[in-house]
Amino acid sequence: MKTFFQAIATTAIGVTLVCSLLLAGQNPDAQTTPAFGQSSVVEGRVFSKDGKPVGGVRVGIMAIPEANAVEGTEALLSLSQTDDEGRYRLETVVPGVYPGRTRHIHVRVQAPNQPILTTQLYFPDEPGNRGDFIFRPELVMAVRDEAGAKTGAFNFVLPV
Repeated sequence: MKTFFQAIATTAIGVTLVCSLLLAGQNPDAQTTPAFGQSSVVEGRVFSKDGKPVGGVRVGIMAIPEANAVEGTEALLSLSQTDDEGRYRLETVVPGVYPGRTRHIHVRVQAPNQPILTTQLYFPDEPGNRGDFIFRPELVMAVRDEAGAKTGAFNFVLPV
C-alpha cells in the first residue's frame, strides 16, 4: 500500500520533484528558493462536515514553476500537517501556465484513517480559467499580495 506522500510523488512520474517538507509551525521563516519563481503561500484550515477543526490532516501541494511549465521537468512539492485548530501553511511558488490549462496547484488532503482527497486550487482572475475544461470556480483561492509573495487562502471541509 502506498503512503500519502508516495502517492503524491507517483502523480508526477517522469518529473524531478524538488521537495520542501514543512510541518505546521516547524519552520515559519523558511523561504522558497528564488530560482523557482515568485514565492507563494497556500494556507487555510480543514474542518469536519459539522464545522469543527480537524487536526493531524496531511496536506500536500505540487506546483510546476513558470520556467518549467511547458517542459514539466521540475515541480515543487510542499507537505504539511494541520495543527489542533485545523490550520495548515505551505510554501511554494506561483505555478506556471502550460498549454490547455490555467494556473493551478495540485492538492492532496487526507484526514487520519480516511481516503485521500485529490483536487486542484485555482487563482482568481486568470485569463485561462474560463477555457480550462477542469476548472471549478468553487476551488478558487482568495489571493492577496503579502511581503513579495502571493498568499492564497482556502479552507477544506472533509466528510469526517
